[in-house]
Amino acid sequence: MPSWFKNPVVQKPSKSKYEKYPNPKRTKSPSVSKPSFPRILGIEATCIVEEAPNGEFEKGQIVMTAMGGMGLFFDGGYAEYTVVPSNQVQAITTPTKLGLNLGAHVTATSRRTDRESMLREHGADEFLLEDGDLAAQLAAKEFNRKFNKILEMVGTATLKDSLKCIAQDGTLCVAGRVGNEWIVKDLNVLFDIPWGSKLTVYGEMTPEFMSTPLNDLT
Repeated sequence: MPSWFKNPVVQKPSKSKYEKYPNPKRTKSPSVSKPSFPRILGIEATCIVEEAPNGEFEKGQIVMTAMGGMGLFFDGGYAEYTVVPSNQVQAITTPTKLGLNLGAHVTATSRRTDRESMLREHGADEFLLEDGDLAAQLAAKEFNRKFNKILEMVGTATLKDSLKCIAQDGTLCVAGRVGNEWIVKDLNVLFDIPWGSKLTVYGEMTPEFMSTPLNDLT
């Protein structure tokens, strides 16, 4: 256990964490500090607490953690067990389905058709197969159909297509960067960002993560 953690928590990430991104390549970002090696990557994790020496959490409790040096300076979410400071851990007390608390109609996407049943089980009302042109799929379903909110989890690789799907006065938030691309190529801010819409980013720093109302969103 790293001796420099003031209040460490030993956690075992859920199995689905590994299945989601089996071959991470996040260290190529020009804006991310270089990790120390050897290192197991993974900058966030949904975990089951194995040990909390100072009693902040109970063994077996479901928690989430992100950033704060995970996967860079100590082993991250792809490890069988990870040790993180307790001040970057949130307990999950209301494990409801995606979007249920907000009353949202949720559309989920994946590049794999076999993920549809899993996504619907976790709260998705609708499924779209990610083919690089979701805007065309929406247009085929309903003329000029758009989304009020988009959570972009792949990142810059699919951002321009996602921007075509956002409604006027809608908000698109880039919350993930797993497409192994860090720069948006040939982005024209006057034409690619729809008029009246908002483009923002979740910075994934520890204070932001800890202030995120996860139990209202999960």
